[in-house]
Amino acid sequence: MTTATPPRPFDLGDHACAIYSSHTQLVRLVSRFLAEGLERHEHCWYVGPHGDVRGIRGALRRRGLDPDRYLHVGALRFLLPSDVYVMWGEFHPTHTDRVFSDAITQARVDGFRGLRVAAEVSWASAIDDGAERLVAYEAHACAGFAAAPVTGLCLYHRRRFSVHVVHGALLTHPLTAAARGLAIANPFYDRAVTSLPPGDDRGVTGKLQVIKNLTHRSARRR
Repeated sequence: MTTATPPRPFDLGDHACAIYSSHTQLVRLVSRFLAEGLERHEHCWYVGPHGDVRGIRGALRRRGLDPDRYLHVGALRFLLPSDVYVMWGEFHPTHTDRVFSDAITQARVDGFRGLRVAAEVSWASAIDDGAERLVAYEAHACAGFAAAPVTGLCLYHRRRFSVHVVHGALLTHPLTAAARGLAIANPFYDRAVTSLPPGDDRGVTGKLQVIKNLTHRSARRR
C-alpha cells in the first residue's frame, strides 16, 4: 500500500486533497496547481479567504505568469467560500453542485479545456456539522469529478480540523498533491466511504507520515 507511484501532472477528472500547516505551504501548493492549469488553458479558481489572494498572485508572478492578465481575460478567478459553499451561514451541497456544474459548462462554452478549482476548506470548521457534511460531500463529489472536465484540489489545514476530519479527507480523495505540484495516488482512499466514519483515529498521524514519505520519494524520482 505504501509503494510510491510515479507523480504526474493533474488532469481533468482528478480529485485530490492536500493537508497543509502554514500559509507559505498553502501558497506554494495553490500557485503550482493554478499555474499548471493556466498554462494548459483551463479556467482556474481559488476558493478561500481573501487574505490568501495577495500571496498566491505574488507566487504566480514568480513563476513567470501575469495574474492580472489572466484575471482580465477571465481565465482566473478568486472567490470566497460564500460564493460556492456557504449560504446563510450553512453549507448547502445542492447549491455547491449547481455552482460547479454551471462553471464547468461555462468554461467549455468560453473555450477553456475545463475547470480547475483549488479550495481551502477551513470554513467548514466554523459551521455546525460543517466538517462532517463536507467529508460526505467530498465522497459524493468523486464520481462527479471523474465524469466531468474538472480538476479539484481540496486544502485542509492540519490544525484547524480534528484528526478525525483529516482522516475523512484522506479516505475520500483518490489523489494527493506531491512534490512540485504534481499528483500522486493516495494509498488511503476508500471508495466505499460515503461519510465521516466512526472509529479509531490513532493511526492517522502514521498515515500522514506515509503521505509525506511518498511525496519526498516522488521528489527524488523527478
